[in-house]
Amino acid sequence: MPLYREQAENLLKALKSHLFKGLFDRLDFIKRLESDDDWSFVIKMQALIEAAVTEAAVARTGEEKLNRVIERLPLVDGDIGKLTIGRDLGLLTKPQRRFVQKMAALRNQLAHRVESVDFTFPEYLTSLECAALRDWKESVAWFRDAREAPEFWLDAAAEQPRVAVTLAVFLLVGLLHVSAAEDGTSRKINAAALQTAEELFASLLHHDNAG
Repeated sequence: MPLYREQAENLLKALKSHLFKGLFDRLDFIKRLESDDDWSFVIKMQALIEAAVTEAAVARTGEEKLNRVIERLPLVDGDIGKLTIGRDLGLLTKPQRRFVQKMAALRNQLAHRVESVDFTFPEYLTSLECAALRDWKESVAWFRDAREAPEFWLDAAAEQPRVAVTLAVFLLVGLLHVSAAEDGTSRKINAAALQTAEELFASLLHHDNAG
């Protein structure tokens, strides 16, 4: 894959800039939620998750014109949702999809019931039966490493749910942003390499004709 050194350096520089800006933008968004109540926190976190899934899916397909189509799809809806697309495109692991589904279900519960505006994590988690609480903990702590004290984050999901959800969301949207950036850069590299190859071929052809 032929590339001029300047092209490669410019592409890497652009990738680095895009990655850092995207990650810091997402971190700033999350930080602004610190003073929000739990209801608003869940609604906005889920909006961030959905936007990240959409961005990564569009980047993976390489078809910007599909952006509006994918945006209009439900996040979780059997065979046609964004989550299914993310799975089929290899963007989301099973634990990540489980977390997204859990957050989506909670968000829908809060958004569609007027009485839910008073939602708090402590009351919600206290109301869960043992199996449901375990499911919540395992879903939120999708990033836990079974080799390194996994119970710590499982406990945190129940005892410090906002902290655990914040980390889970940031890691997820961060990874999706990295994936989207890599896909975009890969296409730019291919386009630049094709252009370089065409220029080299034209140069060689001209040289042969001149000879």
